[in-house]
Amino acid sequence: MSSEQMSSEQMSSEQMSSEQDRWRAVVSALQDDAIGHVVVVQCELSWLLDWSDLRDELDEALLRRLLLDRDFRVTRLVWHDIPAELVASASAPADAVFGEHRGWIERLTASLSLVNSRDSARLRVLRLIERAGDVGHPPDGIAARASGEWISLAGTGGADLERLVSAVKNVTLLTTGIGGDVVLPAEDLDVTHLL
Repeated sequence: MSSEQMSSEQMSSEQMSSEQDRWRAVVSALQDDAIGHVVVVQCELSWLLDWSDLRDELDEALLRRLLLDRDFRVTRLVWHDIPAELVASASAPADAVFGEHRGWIERLTASLSLVNSRDSARLRVLRLIERAGDVGHPPDGIAARASGEWISLAGTGGADLERLVSAVKNVTLLTTGIGGDVVLPAEDLDVTHLL
């Protein structure tokens, strides 16, 4: 391996570590009482592979806050089924990726039953369905509404933050009652316009 290739790999590893650090900082920031609503988009494969520990920390922090604060709300956007193109590009066997995803969806489903009641849906889990041949999705990120303003906590910022927040407001839903709402690939929902 050449020194240029090693340097390039180290750079991407350092960038990944830096991005993970930003997301880890969000975990403690979520305890801020000024934050009333959080939107989280997690569609990258890293959440099922390299970042699974971080994903679990974030899940626990969100659930803890939801259980302690009746006014706190969370909206999450994740894949319903991982697109085959993404799985094929993974560094792990397909069975491992699908198994990790299935376990995560089961845990999110359990969170829904713990938090939501017949009268209150403070946790929404939106499960994105791929349009045929289109693996587009909003950029991963987390936005928080604090004191009436949306702010970026990790992953996205600026115009991307606006798209992240509007993506969750403008989706077409099929309410299943089990495991969250499924985002339909309806004719009026072209996922690419959410990017």
